Amino acid sequence: MQAAIGVGGPPATMEVTTTGIRMFARAVGYTDPIFYDEAAARAEGYRGLVAPPGFMGTAIHRPDGPTFEGMVSLEIPYRRILDGGTTYEFLEPIVAGDLLTSRSRITELH
Repeated sequence: MQAAIGVGGPPATMEVTTTGIRMFARAVGYTDPIFYDEAAARAEGYRGLVAPPGFMGTAIHRPDGPTFEGMVSLEIPYRRILDGGTTYEFLEPIVAGDLLTSRSRITELH
């Protein structure tokens, strides 16, 4: 498992849509109009409907494309595992219409 530390996974692209934003905001209980009303978001200075904290879009699925090709495969000898944390760096607010590309990388194992 130690050999996987520092190895990056393949890029994954997420699509941020108005429907996804509104559904997520409603599901987690956000009530700020910037998550529901584009005019309210623009009045607050945003480029469009704002994605709530924690919403990073929806994966773009292509039936003829790779799904998990290139992912690091771990032989984990334990019955129970837990993601001990994920770190994000936001350079600007995420809004409807954005396409986000990310890569995962294991930084440490305990």
